[in-house]
Amino acid sequence: MMTKKIFLFTLLVSSFLVISCGNDSTNPETEKPIGTGIDTKYVGTYENNAAEGKNGTMQVIYEVTTDGGINTTINYYSNGQTYTGALLAKEIDKYSDTKYKSSFGAGETFEFSADGSSLTITSPSISDNPIVLTKK
Repeated sequence: MMTKKIFLFTLLVSSFLVISCGNDSTNPETEKPIGTGIDTKYVGTYENNAAEGKNGTMQVIYEVTTDGGINTTINYYSNGQTYTGALLAKEIDKYSDTKYKSSFGAGETFEFSADGSSLTITSPSISDNPIVLTKK
């Protein structure tokens, strides 16, 4: 009788461990997109004055368009070069009301402040550090 109780108790505890370990909602790799494109409440131009990037000091300008895409301009102060690009709405996965990730290229992440006044970009291809842009 005692052996049966110990067995059932062990089974119960191990079941809880399996369930809790298998439900990892904090790991970004397990997050699933809930849509595509950036919400229209964030439409506008976000920019910084200067950020240190892999190719020198740069000004970053991101324009969130009405169709949910992003137009990008990067001006490098050190060499005077300007790079432009665009991400279509279908290339941007939505993970929450404030968090988005590019499904194209280097996998940039875009995180908006709740009030939409700032945008933090994490882009391994242009900078080792997050870049914070302010809405203009």
